[in-house]
Amino acid sequence: MRASAFFAPTLRQPPQGVALPGQAFLLRGAFAGRLPNGAYVLLPLGARVLQGIRRLATQALQGIGGQQIILPSPSEAQFDAGEESARQAARFRAVLQTLAAGVRSYKDLPLLLYDFATAPPSAPKPSLGLLGGALSDLLSLYSFCSDGDQLACARRRVLAALEEALAACGVPCLNAQTWSEASEETALVWEHPAGTMQLLHCQGCGWTADVRGASCRTPVGTRPTPKEEATEVVTPGATTVASVTAMLSVSSDRLVKTLLYKAGDAFVAALVRGDHELDERKLVRALGQRELRMANSAEIERLTGGPVGFSGPVGLPRSILVLADHAVALRSDFIVGANQADKHLTGVNLDRDFKVQAFADLHQAMPGDPCPSCGVALAAKQAFALGGVEGLDAAAGPGGSGHSVQAKDGSRTDLRALHAWLDLTLVMGAAAEAHATDVGVVWPASIAPFEAHLLLLDPSNPEIRAAADLLSDGLGQGGLTVLYDDRDERAGVKFHDADLCGIPYLLLVGRRLQEEGVVEVRARAAAQERQVPPAEVLALLRGELR
Repeated sequence: MRASAFFAPTLRQPPQGVALPGQAFLLRGAFAGRLPNGAYVLLPLGARVLQGIRRLATQALQGIGGQQIILPSPSEAQFDAGEESARQAARFRAVLQTLAAGVRSYKDLPLLLYDFATAPPSAPKPSLGLLGGALSDLLSLYSFCSDGDQLACARRRVLAALEEALAACGVPCLNAQTWSEASEETALVWEHPAGTMQLLHCQGCGWTADVRGASCRTPVGTRPTPKEEATEVVTPGATTVASVTAMLSVSSDRLVKTLLYKAGDAFVAALVRGDHELDERKLVRALGQRELRMANSAEIERLTGGPVGFSGPVGLPRSILVLADHAVALRSDFIVGANQADKHLTGVNLDRDFKVQAFADLHQAMPGDPCPSCGVALAAKQAFALGGVEGLDAAAGPGGSGHSVQAKDGSRTDLRALHAWLDLTLVMGAAAEAHATDVGVVWPASIAPFEAHLLLLDPSNPEIRAAADLLSDGLGQGGLTVLYDDRDERAGVKFHDADLCGIPYLLLVGRRLQEEGVVEVRARAAAQERQVPPAEVLALLRGELR
């Protein structure tokens, strides 16, 4: 591609009378060209990088038997901003409708389908550039299986394919456990200090999880023998842990908080230590109940007899299910609300003063906690979720759609399904950040907009220009993608623009070709420069790029 025809680094306004789709394409680094019919076409560098990422993702999925489909995109007017779950439900229903016509038996499975679509992210942040853009190019994948073993195998293969695609894009990633209301998921995350996702990571075994829902290591020990009797104390206005501990001169781990929730049609009391925070995702998992909300003030007063801030487990109605965090099981003589205004109870003990129906991992994990896998202290990390894999209930479906197939024994069985996704735009932003230099990005060759950037440094010299033309044509005929900058510009301008483009190989054709018969070949990532005869440049680049 010749820069004299297609590269317009200083273009700010479209030609008079020509409407162009988006001012972003007119910034420095955009490609603009005129077609034979006189129309203008814009090919921004980012679009070519995105095409490379899509190609790598497609290759990885086709390698495990993936088949691309084209789904009708639901109108964005159907959904409010941030309604990603509703949007995904609509797409899932469309996939199931596609399946219904052709998948009848377990013999038709497993089946892996994927498509590409553009969608707004859940929380755009324009200040983050590509990492927080207003639109994302998304890969969505659905795998349908006949049983749990087949589904587990599909999950491993899909996850490996997405990891392969990210590695090919030059983006390092971690596998992190995450949890939705429905199930445990695996996210492919890229560490970055501005990341929207807070993780806990173990340097010992590599265990990584979203802090929301992250498992805690079950504490080991024996509950101390009680030494106190339950005693009522006056705590006027003390509705927070900080105010109670200050008034009673105790540490926060001496308190046990009682948090009341409405789970479906029943009420639940969740108990955690005063120095811990309840993790609602864990409570959902422990209850197996997706419909969960905190009880309101009227409900709390009706159930406990006291106002908000003074709830406790002693004397609660039998209809309330009492769950306690594992850490509470190792406490004795603790402090709880007295279910009366301005009063607490001290010297309260399990079994003697109240009963717990079940213990579970309920409190939120924190940096410094022991890793649930190996016990090493966990560290906090910020990251972006580039993709992920989650299980789906294909029988009920996120939108209520259903589909079943004939099983091996002749009966009907519900489809097992998983959903995977990859945000290609976010991957492009991560690649740009991961391969940034002081002067610009150096794209990995696998996704670079071009493989080589040929700079004609002395366009006024006919001999040098003819040699550069010949080299450009030869590289193109040899299968390489080359951006040929033959503009009548100073060398400094061309070098500056080359830094912005980030193409991995820079080929300099100037007086050295005339004087020494060589082209300067610069491998930008390795900061390596070689003097190569023109006839050997193609073989050199093909050997290193392919």
